[in-house]
Amino acid sequence: MMSLGPGESPITRRDWPRRRGPGCAPPEQRAEADWLAADLATVQRTAARLQARLLAAPVATHGPEAAELIVAALRGLQPVLGALTSTVAAVISTGRAVA
Repeated sequence: MMSLGPGESPITRRDWPRRRGPGCAPPEQRAEADWLAADLATVQRTAARLQARLLAAPVATHGPEAAELIVAALRGLQPVLGALTSTVAAVISTGRAVA
């Protein structure tokens, strides 16, 4: 079995080939599965990086103004992540999203 590096998903390694460089389909010709794979990899990589940064130090260490902005942004992110979590759970259990 191939080992994965930090923040790498098995989906980026085996399910969809990389399509970059000369001779590859331009973005407007990508299949929906290609876009989905790219979004999954981006969310996983970004979420792992954000979690590591939040765990590294209290937000207050960035100063009061920055901490206030960070907390406000996290409050705004919370419902987005909640909705995404529900959608992911529905797709995993039923094979399709339920609005």
